[in-house]
Amino acid sequence: MKQIKNVTLAIIGGLFILAVATVSCKKKNNGGGATVTVTSVTPNPATTGSTVTITGTNFTSPATVTVNGAAVTATFVSATTITFVAPSSATSGVVSVTTNGQTVAYSGSLSVVVPGPTSDSVATSALLAKWTFDGTGAESISGDVPYATRGTVSYTGAGQIGNCATFTAGALLFNPIGQINNDTTLESYTISLWANMPTSVGTEPLRPLFQMTGNRYSDIWGQVDLELTNSGVAGDSLTVGARQHQQDGHAPYDHTGFTALNAGLNSGICNNWVLLTETYNGNGNNQTMQIYINGNRVDSAEFTDVTKPETFNLVPQGGTPTVAPLPATKVYIGSMAFFDQGNTAGDGYSNYAPTWSSANYSWAGEAITGKLDDIRVYNRALTASEVASLYTYGSQGK
Repeated sequence: MKQIKNVTLAIIGGLFILAVATVSCKKKNNGGGATVTVTSVTPNPATTGSTVTITGTNFTSPATVTVNGAAVTATFVSATTITFVAPSSATSGVVSVTTNGQTVAYSGSLSVVVPGPTSDSVATSALLAKWTFDGTGAESISGDVPYATRGTVSYTGAGQIGNCATFTAGALLFNPIGQINNDTTLESYTISLWANMPTSVGTEPLRPLFQMTGNRYSDIWGQVDLELTNSGVAGDSLTVGARQHQQDGHAPYDHTGFTALNAGLNSGICNNWVLLTETYNGNGNNQTMQIYINGNRVDSAEFTDVTKPETFNLVPQGGTPTVAPLPATKVYIGSMAFFDQGNTAGDGYSNYAPTWSSANYSWAGEAITGKLDDIRVYNRALTASEVASLYTYGSQGK
């Protein structure tokens, strides 16, 4: 009798243990809720710094995520979506999600890619302004939009980097942009842009690409410009011009403009994307302006008429002018702006440049036809290596 009793207890004990084990197993797998699944992780591969989306079913908050065993900061979006930003320390591996009392691993591996350098990696601390034209004509750092558009300008076409601005007898005019306006210490600068311009006919007027100008000058020239000039050369040729005019309350001097033909470059320079870069180094003993085409220096000029120490200013200083409006710096893309007190066509600040048919300024254009992309203004002269990097990264669409 004692023996049977022991067997019964053993059986009951076994059943008890089995029941406990069954309950425990059920809690571990389901947590009392519906089964969690992970169906996709996108994008894959993912670049560090980018947002990764995990999709699946029965997600609940809170949710935690690990990538290759390392925790990342996850955001619960819905029962089917969790996101996280791939940190710079992330490495490729399995993505696991812990939510709804369960830990589920994605069936595939997430590949994590560290991004390479881009145009934005070049001289980042010296960048004053840029125009990407990715959907709008706004200056990207300030967000300032053009106060006027001449002709037709669109932003949907494929550019060298993302979208571009396509001009059809068009131009963009900007009110003073904060980080450029009244910059009185711009001793050195760089202007760089991608241009896709029609073949030269040899007789077209000046084709202005970019200009920064003050509104109160006693001469027709603004301060800084980069343009295509009429060199009389027709065909697959770009003649690039650069100019700087100084009016700062000291004795004014005109840094005589100079041009550089795309000599030595392969054909295909027109109707294709070309990087044009102008640098001016106002520091040290030599004041040198240089022109680059596709990252290669094609011409340079030293301005010997600069009296040291002379600080280049975008607007007149020293109490000039004495009447309103006060000096300010405006930006024109695709138009040459003027201020000439005897010119009834306008003052270059609230009006436009004279038309091409003007008897006095028949060489000057007020609009362009072509494409521009990724215009950049720096507050120092980029080195030859940096200009080459802009071309390298930009030619890769980055």
